[in-house]
Amino acid sequence: MNIRIAEEKDYLQVECLMKQVHDLHVELCPNIYKPEEVVWTKEEFMELAEKEEVLVAMENEKVVGLLAYIFRMISGKVVVDRKVMFIESLAVDEEYRSKGIGRALLDRAKEICKEKGCDSLELQVNAKNIRAWEIYKKYGFREKSINMELA
Repeated sequence: MNIRIAEEKDYLQVECLMKQVHDLHVELCPNIYKPEEVVWTKEEFMELAEKEEVLVAMENEKVVGLLAYIFRMISGKVVVDRKVMFIESLAVDEEYRSKGIGRALLDRAKEICKEKGCDSLELQVNAKNIRAWEIYKKYGFREKSINMELA
């Protein structure tokens, strides 16, 4: 397996992975997520790819995983100034799960976080996505805040 920055030629395979994740979110939380045929347009993908903010895990010329991230600067009068690398999306193809691909993508994200001088690596996980929550917890992520709703 090889992990690299996403390229234009990866778009269709990346979009397929994003659709798998989105469909799961729709299933878990139909009150929040609506069915959508296209999760990322090619233009949206290219914007992220050009900023080198999408990693892909490759296996025999196939995109089997992806990790998209952004950098956030947090500052304010009552908070400590921090540079955060925030994982926007992490997806592994259903056929390739439980093979260490997600861990390898997180390992690379951790390296980038350190290289860029970030104070932390953060993400959000849907409370109903127990499998993902357990994976992140096992990797070493810990709860920082909890979003709650009254619907």
